[in-house]
Amino acid sequence: MRLFFPRLTWGHFRRHRLEGLLCLMGVALGVAVIVAIESAVNASVGSFSGAVDSLAERSTHSIFSTSGEIPDQQFIDLLMKKLPYPLAPVIDRNVLVDGRLGRLIGIDLFSERGLRTLTDTQATFDADARREFLTQPDTVVLVDALAQRLKAHIGSTVTLTINSWRTPVRVVGIVQPTGLARAQLTDVIVADLATAQELTDSIGKIDRIDTRLEDDQQVNDLSSALPKDLYLRSTQQQADSLNQLTASYRLNLLALSMMASFVAVFIVYNSMLVSVRQRVVSLGIMRCLGASRGQLARLYLMEALLFALLGAGIGLAMGWAIAREMVGYVSTTINELYAPVRPGPVTLSWPLVYRGLAVSLGSCLVGAIVPLWEAWRVPPINAFRETAGRDVSRIKARRLLVAGVLFLAIGWAIDFIPSRSPVLGFVMAIFVAFGFALTCPWATRRVGAALAAVARPMQTLPLSMAASNVQRSLGTTGVAVAAMMLAMAMNVSVRTMVGSFREALRNWTDRRFAADLVVAPDLQINHKIAAELSPAIFRWVSHQPQVVTAIPNRTITIQVGGEPTQLMATDLSDLLQHVQIKSIATGQDPDWQQDILISEPLSVRMDLRVGDTLALASPTGLLNFRVFGIVYDFGSEHGQILMNYSTYGGDWDDPNMTSLHVKLLPGVDPDALAARWTAMWAPKSPVIATSVRNIKAQILRIFDQTFAVTNVLSYLAGLVAFCGLAGSLMALALARRRDYSILAAIGMSARQTAAWILGQGLLIAWTAAIVASIAGTLLAYVLAYVIQYRSFGWSIPAYPEPRYWAQNFLLATVAALIATIYPVLKLRSVPPAGGLRGE
Repeated sequence: MRLFFPRLTWGHFRRHRLEGLLCLMGVALGVAVIVAIESAVNASVGSFSGAVDSLAERSTHSIFSTSGEIPDQQFIDLLMKKLPYPLAPVIDRNVLVDGRLGRLIGIDLFSERGLRTLTDTQATFDADARREFLTQPDTVVLVDALAQRLKAHIGSTVTLTINSWRTPVRVVGIVQPTGLARAQLTDVIVADLATAQELTDSIGKIDRIDTRLEDDQQVNDLSSALPKDLYLRSTQQQADSLNQLTASYRLNLLALSMMASFVAVFIVYNSMLVSVRQRVVSLGIMRCLGASRGQLARLYLMEALLFALLGAGIGLAMGWAIAREMVGYVSTTINELYAPVRPGPVTLSWPLVYRGLAVSLGSCLVGAIVPLWEAWRVPPINAFRETAGRDVSRIKARRLLVAGVLFLAIGWAIDFIPSRSPVLGFVMAIFVAFGFALTCPWATRRVGAALAAVARPMQTLPLSMAASNVQRSLGTTGVAVAAMMLAMAMNVSVRTMVGSFREALRNWTDRRFAADLVVAPDLQINHKIAAELSPAIFRWVSHQPQVVTAIPNRTITIQVGGEPTQLMATDLSDLLQHVQIKSIATGQDPDWQQDILISEPLSVRMDLRVGDTLALASPTGLLNFRVFGIVYDFGSEHGQILMNYSTYGGDWDDPNMTSLHVKLLPGVDPDALAARWTAMWAPKSPVIATSVRNIKAQILRIFDQTFAVTNVLSYLAGLVAFCGLAGSLMALALARRRDYSILAAIGMSARQTAAWILGQGLLIAWTAAIVASIAGTLLAYVLAYVIQYRSFGWSIPAYPEPRYWAQNFLLATVAALIATIYPVLKLRSVPPAGGLRGE
């Protein structure tokens, strides 16, 4: 008997290969979407984290300043305290070296104390070279991988592009990292700390102080010894910083992967239900011969586990292959929006394998519960009566409708819970999606009844039969509608949210960039590397005859509430005329020496309102500013502070600027003028002038590129839904073999049979499209107003998009036409006499 049950399973699926393949594809695609997303993002972000870990090596923590840079005097003050920990000052900047992206690291060899073998020059230099590295300006050391790419050797000269100038430096040494560092640190340029300060125009300032701490007690002791404007971060926190920056991007992709896995549950349900109904006679025979209900239940549990394991294996392989194609899109997006990364190879980590296996097992076991219950409770005598298996659908549909409405009500109530956690948003989305899924049997019955009412007066027998058949088989058709609906609703919701986001972004750029030209360093425009603009460029631009005004802007990153936050200094009187205002102080004039504007994400994160006071750490001490207004902003998910340029320059003792916003005289062509200025500066300074039209187009291009991956995932979800529809039509064909046999025996033609099956498929697909249009629009609201706003403070208006409803309707029709082919061939291959046996 132990060998009999596995043979029964093997024999069944050997005869029904397509049904088994559809079930496997449904599970595998659910796993593949999750694996593809995680693998692609990890490959993009992993290189960044690995480089941080490799460079840190034996250092465990770093000291940073809330104002951005640490004055040399503060480092000296810490040394004077004679703390029992190594303290190594560091300059760490992204630069270009001979046109290639590189990372300039400035260190003090005497303070390193074995923190980094990379900077241990004892084994590489002789005494003369070491003396030259420490005493001569503009000398650097390259890692061997970068030296090979540049074809540089000791004594060569390479050109560093830093901020808005180019500086030739001489190579006095080449080091060879070992172990993991060799694979991660392929672009590092090492300079003496004083040389790095000169090269980056940071005289008297350092970026961080590295140290090594052994336990929590040392961490607490050092933290308490630091001034208020300095804080301690572990190396792991630094490595995870890009994960924090890309949180919103990962969150959107996670929402898509969760929905695809949710759809897979319904696919498994359908497939297992087909399996039960195909073997109902075999089950009855085994029960009559003495097989227990428990044995039959274990049979289907074994099949569910088998599908889970096979589906997980196929899904992991598919996810890895998809990730290799996606990693280019993902890394480019992260490069454009967050930080320079160099994607590494796509790998499947064990935690990701376990997660894929868990998703596969979960979807299969949850999807197999109801079919397993049906197999367990079927009476032996009913197994030989096909007419005994008809569903009592009306009562079940009403009960599911009530349950669905209850789920929707719970989802609506979750919106009133005061929390910024995105978990609540996901829970709300699941309740909404599951609520609509539970209403699908009732909606299918109502649409079927309406179609039958139209078909009867028209004397279209196949259409009337299709409507009646779908209504009587809601156990199969309702689930098919639910599976298709979820996939299409995901498509509608994501596209609606993305479309609404794009429109909001376009309106924001139209208002925010009111100038004609933007002048900024090439590093910032083309490589997304923070850089400074020479004051000489500002003076030159201001005196050009075509220029009306040139407004300087300075953007730095500071710590506010423990999160990196953009501080942008500009002309607030001019900016206030162009920003989209959410709320502002009324009845009083602003004092731009004390007042600031903040973005909506920062107001949500810090719970700030107009009139509140925000304390900011600056090199001159802790300063208090009044929030004069809150503005809509999509420039940073962690928030932005807008300060008057003159106020910033005085309080931060920083005369530098990041970019210029230039307004031109009427009639001047900004594109032609930008090209002329850029060509004029090119020989001397890597500064670019570009028209605001180009910047707006580039922002929208980056946005479209960012969400291009969602289109791929939507197509995958559509493929999952197609598997569900095909499985449901096969289940219907199997359940109505006797009906077909009787009709074929009395003269029903093959064309009428095809029309009958096609009518069923179209009714299922169209019902799913109708419900998906409603559910998808509501889920778009959840994504935009709940998840995005609660998590990141972005107000993204979500509007209904009828064009996406029409696209879903068209895709549903095509899927129904394709899915009809096999059931029609299946029914036509059964002789009428074969379908009438056993009743």
